[in-house]
Amino acid sequence: MVDTYLMPTARAVYDLVGSNAEKNVIDRITAYLKNHNGKATKREIMHTIKIKSADFKAYLDTMKFIILIMSIFTIILIYKIDGSHHLIND
Repeated sequence: MVDTYLMPTARAVYDLVGSNAEKNVIDRITAYLKNHNGKATKREIMHTIKIKSADFKAYLDTMKFIILIMSIFTIILIYKIDGSHHLIND
C-alpha cells in the first residue's frame, strides 16, 4: 500500500502544490521569516511581501498543507528504511 498508493499520491499532491504561482510567494514568506529569526507579525509580513489579508491566510493554509505532506513523506521514509511496523523503536 505504501509503494502503490501513499507514495505516488503524496508525491502528486506535493508536486501540484509546488508547481503553481503560490510557491514564489511562499518562498518569500519563508525567507522573510528566516531573516527575522522566525518571528514576525502578520502585518509585517503582509506589508513586506505585499499581499492582502485573505491571500495571506490562503498562503498560510498552503504552507500548513505542505508541512503535512512532508511529514507524511518522512513517516513513510522512516517506515521504509527501518523496515519495522513501529515508528518509534524501544
